[in-house]
Amino acid sequence: MNNIEPESLREMVRTAQEHWEAGREVACLEISQVLVKARPKVSRYWYMYGEGLRYVGQHVEARRALRRALRLSADMPKAVTQIAIALAASYEVDGKFGKAEAFYALALEAQPRAPGWFWILRGANYAAWGKFEAAERCHRRATRMKSADRDEAYCNLGYVLRAQRKYSEARKAFQRALKWNPDDSAAKRGLASLDGVDSAAV
Repeated sequence: MNNIEPESLREMVRTAQEHWEAGREVACLEISQVLVKARPKVSRYWYMYGEGLRYVGQHVEARRALRRALRLSADMPKAVTQIAIALAASYEVDGKFGKAEAFYALALEAQPRAPGWFWILRGANYAAWGKFEAAERCHRRATRMKSADRDEAYCNLGYVLRAQRKYSEARKAFQRALKWNPDDSAAKRGLASLDGVDSAAV
């Protein structure tokens, strides 16, 4: 397996990447399994393999592969961030929100200038964990960043404000989400859920 010609190896990597970008994650998984056997010291191959495993629901095996990719990427901040976020997402799916947050923190440590979507993901993990104040801070930060999907950031902010019973602020957040995207069904549901709350409050 280790004697794959460099040209063939490059072709396999290119094909795996094309499969992934086209939404053919299972094909990418099968190719990357060959790649990690052929070149076990290449972080990128372990990352693709781990992401493929994560996609098909094999989270325990995915985390093993991703942790190996992380060890091989210690001196590459961008790769560390990418892999740490994948690990965080895997733990979040299993309801291990504290472990997920540890990897979000690692991702931020590696690349302090995180994009808006990072704060949306981190905020969603905090919200699922029941840490709504921390989630609010993340989503507020995302609303101020051009790199975020503003409608998603405001919509998520609305839900964490609603969870804290800050109904007036939640209503404004949902309205801002709909300003950015009038078709945002989640924001519409969130806004509708607040109908009548003012007269119901005692």
